[in-house]
Amino acid sequence: MYRSREIKRDWSEHGTARSTMDRDRWGHDQPEPAGTGSDDSDSEYEEITTTTRTVKKTTYNPKPLVEALRSKEMGANKKLFGKDLSEYDNMDMDDMLDQLTAEEIELLTRDVDPDDTLMPPDQRTSYRCDKSATGPLNRKQLIDHINEQAMTEPDRPELVPYEPGTIRGKKWVPPPPPAEEQRADEQVALDMGDEYESALADATESEMVDLAGQSGLTGN
Repeated sequence: MYRSREIKRDWSEHGTARSTMDRDRWGHDQPEPAGTGSDDSDSEYEEITTTTRTVKKTTYNPKPLVEALRSKEMGANKKLFGKDLSEYDNMDMDDMLDQLTAEEIELLTRDVDPDDTLMPPDQRTSYRCDKSATGPLNRKQLIDHINEQAMTEPDRPELVPYEPGTIRGKKWVPPPPPAEEQRADEQVALDMGDEYESALADATESEMVDLAGQSGLTGN
């Protein structure tokens, strides 16, 4: 921050100049600017004029714009088949249900979410059976009736008759393993050297059994 500063020179009898400098708000002496000294003895006061620059900073707040866009989108969504639904915002839900007929309430109850866990499973479907009950449920009679119907009802005719031993379609052949797996399997083979191979080739059956037992390669 710049400010005007006035330096007063007091000339003594010896011809030496003493400068009385201004102090800032903390009580510190401000140094004399360079180039303020003058040999002109006629000017007793010197005034330094400085220029102050004012910077105006404008801060943009996007909150009003976001709220305006949000209210606009909410207003656009409050339409059903081109009809504005804003008139139903302050309407009581019970009053709206009282104005519906029995058929309209039935249609409203059928429009449910099948994945709604807050409703019982039997009420998550739009199917409603209007038939009256024929009597109490008898589980044994129901099972006997299903088995009897399955035995007496003829099978559906096949478009292609079944023939034993006939292969229909193409036989599935597994694809060959990738080349990387084949290389890994090939690298598993170990080279034990000529001495070990000759020793195993000349070993008897009992020696092979003892070696397998010591190595833990038994069949148990």
